[in-house]
Parts: sequence; C-alpha cells; structure tokens
Amino acid sequence: MQEMGILELQPMDNQDYDLNWSASAMAFYNKFENLKKDTLATYANELKEMLSKRDKGFEKYVHIEKTSRKVTEWLNTDEASDILSSGDFYFPEAYNIKNFPKEEMLSQIHWWLMRNQGMCENVVNGAKSMKAKKVVVIVGANHRKYMQEIFKKMPNVYVKNINEME
Repeated sequence: MQEMGILELQPMDNQDYDLNWSASAMAFYNKFENLKKDTLATYANELKEMLSKRDKGFEKYVHIEKTSRKVTEWLNTDEASDILSSGDFYFPEAYNIKNFPKEEMLSQIHWWLMRNQGMCENVVNGAKSMKAKKVVVIVGANHRKYMQEIFKKMPNVYVKNINEME
C-alpha cells in the first residue's frame, strides 16, 4: 500500500451467505464426527494419514509465522492455500471415503465460493465507482486462491500476486 501510495482501506467483505455457510459447516462437522467414530477401524490408516498431513501443514504454517521474515510471501503461495483450506475443507481425496459427508462438504464449499464471488464483485464495483486503475486486495489466506481464480475470469481485471511484484 505504501509503495502504491494507497492511504485508505475500503471494505469489500460479503456476508450475504454467512447463514448458509454456517449451516453447511455445522451439518458437515456433525456428520464428520460420526464418520470418524463409525469408520475409524475401517479407514483408520486413510484418516490418520490425511489428518497427519493436515497437522503437519499447520505445524509448517506456525513455524514459518514464528521464524520467517517472508510470511506474507509464503501465505501468497498455492502451498499455503492448500494447507489453510484443509482447515475448512480437508483434502479432496477424503471426499471419496465411504460415508464421508461429501454433500455437506460440497455445500460448504459452494457457499464459500459464493462469498468470494461477492467479495470480488465488491472490489470491482468499488474500483469502478472510485475510477481506480489499480487496486490492492488484502484478504485472509483462505480467500486468496479462490479470489484470484474468480478475478482472472472477470472481464478487464488483471491479477498480480504480491509475489509477482518487482
């Protein structure tokens, strides 16, 4: 923001789908807890591997956050997005485990994407109303990847990740 001379932050969040997201998340987590109890013996190794992968990812995140001067740069990578999205969405390979609450997970993802779509539209509409030529978007890491993908599909929008800045 300093390098671009931006002095003020503008809101762009979208909570229109928050109740839908919350209901989907609760439905998923209730069924997922039952899945872990009911199928632990059958799928113990698969679940253990996936949860271990998730835990190791978060350990890496915490380590980088505590020790690196390049936390922002790392958070703007696909690796960080995969790790952080596993907190809400686990890993796609889990979705095909018998009795995995896939429908509930896909509903949760749907509402997350709708929120991100709304946020992108808010950014573009705000930029148009201010006649801005460049916009810096600052979001939590679990939004970055989804929003970049949405922005790239929008007409007359060019996306440049912070890691691509000179």
